[in-house]
Amino acid sequence: MTFVSVYAKELLILLNESKNNVAKQITEFEKEVTKLKARNREKKKYKLHAVEGRFFTYILKDSSTSEPKPWLCAICYEDNKKSILQCTGLTQNIGSLAVKDIKKVNFWECNICKFKTHLDPVLYFVFILVFLRPISLR
Repeated sequence: MTFVSVYAKELLILLNESKNNVAKQITEFEKEVTKLKARNREKKKYKLHAVEGRFFTYILKDSSTSEPKPWLCAICYEDNKKSILQCTGLTQNIGSLAVKDIKKVNFWECNICKFKTHLDPVLYFVFILVFLRPISLR
């Protein structure tokens, strides 16, 4: 065998290896594109929702379904993670109103990013009284 034919065979082997590597990369990119498209389809199902002016969460847009509407952590959602905010408990004797049921605060936490917040039912109760009372009473 001549030097040229040995060199040509080695070059052909390198070209085939490169071709296989490029084919693998293309397959990986196609899988990534498929994942991103699925993620975007899923994200379109949700909308940003302000909770008592305290924090934001994502909820399902379609309100006609009978499925429960969990609150998704906005921080994780923007990081392409889907984490439902969990109610971690109640604390008694918060607020100054005489209504006993209103004196509880719900604490909510994300299990992934550890975001914590609370909902103050006293503020919520005042909001209902001031802004949602019947027009005839205003």
